[in-house]
This record gives sequence, C-alpha cells and structure tokens, in this order.
Amino acid sequence: MSRAQGATDENGDVLALLGNGVSIAHNDTLAMHVLTRRLVERLNEAAGLGADSARALLNLVAANLGEEAAENSQDDFEALLGPFDHLAQTLTGLRDLSVYASDAEDTLTAIEKVSQFAARVRRLGVSHILEAIDCASRVPMLKPSPLDALLEALFRAGSHGLPGHLTIASLNYDSLVPSRITPPAADCTARGAFDLTGERSVSMAVRGRGADLHGRVLDIGRPTAGRHAAPTTLLQLHGSLSWLRSPDGTTARFEMKDLRGDQQMKSYWSAWRDGECDWTPAVILANQKYKSRLVEQHPFDIAYDQFTASLLHAERWLIAGYSFRDEIVNERLRTVFSLRGRRPQVLIVSKGADSPQSWVSETLNLREDDPATFQFVDGGLADLESTSAWRTWLDGVPGLY
Repeated sequence: MSRAQGATDENGDVLALLGNGVSIAHNDTLAMHVLTRRLVERLNEAAGLGADSARALLNLVAANLGEEAAENSQDDFEALLGPFDHLAQTLTGLRDLSVYASDAEDTLTAIEKVSQFAARVRRLGVSHILEAIDCASRVPMLKPSPLDALLEALFRAGSHGLPGHLTIASLNYDSLVPSRITPPAADCTARGAFDLTGERSVSMAVRGRGADLHGRVLDIGRPTAGRHAAPTTLLQLHGSLSWLRSPDGTTARFEMKDLRGDQQMKSYWSAWRDGECDWTPAVILANQKYKSRLVEQHPFDIAYDQFTASLLHAERWLIAGYSFRDEIVNERLRTVFSLRGRRPQVLIVSKGADSPQSWVSETLNLREDDPATFQFVDGGLADLESTSAWRTWLDGVPGLY
C-alpha cells in the first residue's frame, strides 16, 4: 500500500476504537485485574489449592514454554491462559513426530492425553472468564452509563454535522456495545464486515437442554474500501461472547439470552466447561506473542481488514479506554497513520492514565513537525461532549500536540 493509496477525501467518516476502559466506565468489575482475581479464585476452588497457587502454577507453565511469566499477571488473565493455547497447538505438532519413537503407539497416546489436558485447563479458565464477563455486563446501572453517553454523542454527531459512516471497533468481548447499537435498541443498523442479515442458520446441541440453540452464521465477505450502505458498522476485533465456533469451523452468532443459564439450566459456558457442548467460544484470548497469529485466522482477519480500511478513510479517529498495550492494534494504527496523506483528527479519551501523550507519540512514531491534530481528554467519558477537546475534534479546528 502506498502513501497515495492512504490518502482520503473529506467524507465525515468516524472510526471509534473502544478498549477495556469503556467497559470499566460502565461497570468497574469488568477491569482486567478484577476478572483475573476471580479467575484465580475459581481455579483455586476447583482444585482445592491455596490462595495464590493457581497463579503461580500457570506462570510456571508459561516460563517453561519460553514465555515471559507476566510480572503483572495479577492484572492480566490473557498472560495466564494464553500459553495453554500455544501448548495445545505445539503438542498437536508433536503427534507427527511420534513415528520416531520405538513405541510409537504408546507415545502418540501419551501426547494425546497431555494435549487434551492442556485444552481442558484452557477450557476451564476461558469458560470462567467469559462467564464472569457476562455476569458483570448484566449488572443494572442506577445512573446513566458513560458508555450510553458516548454512543449517543457519536450518533448525535452523525445527525448534526458528521454525515459520514461510523465504524465502532471494540476490543471487548462483552455485549455492552452490541446490545446498544443493534436494532431496535438504537436508530441505526450495525452491519458491514459482519453482515448477519443472511438466511443461513445453524443449530447447537447442549446436553441437558430440551431443545437446540439456534444461531446465525457470520456471512462474512471481504471488505471493500469506501462507503457502506448502512450508517454504522460494528467490528468486534477480538470476538464476542455471542460468537461460537462449531467442530467443523463454522462461526455463528447466538442470542445472549439463549446462552445464559437460570436456576433450572446451565449457561453455555458452564456446559462447555463440563464437556456438555462441543462448540467453542470464538474469541482471541491469548498473550501478545500468540495473538499475532490468531488475528490472521478467520473471522478475525476480516475484522482487522475492515478496521484497517476504516482507519484509512475516516476523517476522525476517537480512541477511548485503550491502554496502547496491544501491539497488534498499535501496529495497525502506526502503519495506517504513516501511509495517510491527509491526517485524521484524533481524540484520545483516557482516565487515570499516565501520560497518554507519550503513549501516542511512541505508538504512532510522531515527529515534532507532524501535521496531525490531536486532542486529549483525561477525565474519562463523563461529560465528554462538554469538553473543549470534543468540540475541537468535531469542528476539525487545528489544535496543538
């Protein structure tokens, strides 16, 4: 891709990248350190271990695999669980080498058992994390959510001066954003790279339930540069609680109400954890090293293609609640920023963060003479529309970086 290809005409398009901080603004129990603590507690309970034994054992596995044991693993469930996906894949490759063993059949059986165990540990951890995220996503709010305020502000901007396309790229698995922007929750249609309007449906059996669950296959086509027919596109870059993958590789979206349990029925995540369903969550839950491979796989590669196209064409970028610690996302931001002829207006929204300006400068390789316009809000999403940075970002008035 050349710099000329990265040029964009004035179009009013907006790209909103939403990180974990946006979910935390809605409910602070969605913070990674809180979810990680819950994961460790549940793993300890399941095995009857001491207070922090599970974390120490998981870090030991990571270290023996050549991964860096996360110094901040207390805050990062991806660092704890990611190596087990890597381990399962490695053991799968070892199967072919069993032909060199004098007792090839016994060796193959042993490899299979260890591979299944690694997958079992990961399934145990992932199911607990996703179930905890879903529970926290459903906590009722007693006051207007900052997330609601952000989405309403973006929709109002589209109605009153930014007539272009709005792309919302979320890094979160939870259902907070999808439940708020898909019909009939709001006056917009969320469709684009992930177009669920097709007729193809699938059924998923869960043992213990009286009827199958029905989902809709993600009919994903390669994105095209330029404008979309619908006013809003939702990209869940790392998957969703509602996305599940069948044993044959089909990815489908299910209704959250069907996946959740009640007093008489297990949730999907509990059933999967207990081996009562063979559909797996379609999410990227891995450490940084392995995540780069996963984003090249279907359907995440399509999401990232669409994300890149939106970064290229949007006049305005809004980056909210993102820590700039995900190297895959940073690489896309950096690459596109360097290619664009016409720089975007960029608004960075953070809260309680240390020097977001330095993160941005490092991520995008900014120069002192860079013509891009940046605005920063360090007070979070609350009252965002009333800030001078928001108004400047909307008006496109050059500011100072």
